[in-house]
Amino acid sequence: MDSRKVKSLNEFNKNITRKDEVSANFLLASTFRSLNDYPTTVKYLEKSMELAKDLPETEDSLRMRLKSEMAFNYFDHQRYAESDGIMQDIVKLNFRNLDPVDKAYIIMQTAYLKYLKKDFPVSEKMYEESLGILRQTSPCNQPVVLVKKMQLYGELNKMDSVRNIYERCVAIAGRCSILKYKIYATEELLEIYKKRENAAKVFQYVKILDSLRNRDNREARLSKIQIDNQKDLKKEDVEEEEGFFWKSIVLEVSAVCLLIAGFIFYRRSRKYKKEKSEISANLLEIKESQSPLSEEQGKGQMDTELHENKLTDRQKELLELMAKGLSNKEIAEKLFISENTVKYHIKNIYLALGLKDRKELFMKIASKNK
Repeated sequence: MDSRKVKSLNEFNKNITRKDEVSANFLLASTFRSLNDYPTTVKYLEKSMELAKDLPETEDSLRMRLKSEMAFNYFDHQRYAESDGIMQDIVKLNFRNLDPVDKAYIIMQTAYLKYLKKDFPVSEKMYEESLGILRQTSPCNQPVVLVKKMQLYGELNKMDSVRNIYERCVAIAGRCSILKYKIYATEELLEIYKKRENAAKVFQYVKILDSLRNRDNREARLSKIQIDNQKDLKKEDVEEEEGFFWKSIVLEVSAVCLLIAGFIFYRRSRKYKKEKSEISANLLEIKESQSPLSEEQGKGQMDTELHENKLTDRQKELLELMAKGLSNKEIAEKLFISENTVKYHIKNIYLALGLKDRKELFMKIASKNK
């Protein structure tokens, strides 16, 4: 790497604050958690929590978020004792400065531990408390708790309640276009019927589950094709000088710098304003904003500002989250929309700004911040 590039990197590193380091490590932990890489997730979460100790009291919400993420990570890998210890600390602090959705999941996980100890009344009460929070803050994610409640009612032999909850899960998953929740609920219902040795119902829901999984596999294959296409484009760009520069940055400095660059850009842009409206209003907004762009419109050069008039308000909002380094899945969850809707908006953003992929987006961001 020549001296000019080294100097640029040194100047970049000088602008990184302690909070930036904490947030960058947290982003890495979240990425590896989505890949089910448990050891690496713990590594980056522990590093984030250690760095966060020196942050001022005004950053207490960030520390609480890190605590909850560590509890979720332990819970996902059935290290219930460690998860419960962290969750009890959070409860003692009365969920202070904790995001409502994280609070709902902490309560749900605690309810599940009560279920494992056969404390069914307390478990049921806590599931209801968790659902009450999600109905107000994240209605599309209610199946996460509802399926746990199905399991509880199956144990209590309340099959009418089990079937009613299953129908609720399917309705929410369909309304929110989240196929994984249909699969999750159907898997649990199938397990309940297996325990009851109901052969007819087992046969019925095996067929339903196979159909859902085949559909999910088709969507996964389409995503893989898109990823492969992006990889081919990147290989072609490596031969160009500017493309080679960014390729060398990724190889020599590691993915950390890229994530931090995205986060730095996000901090310097206007603060993202969270949308908390009902899912029906959200879907209506998307429908009104979906006006496909022609190829000729997409071939124009990017203006001096990224947030130009070519973009709708929703597309500008997605652009900010992309600059932060969020994946399509994370953007979908944050805005309570489907991944397919996110992909549709991103395609139109690329056409409007004359871009091919995220790499070109970050290159534009980096050139504007020099």
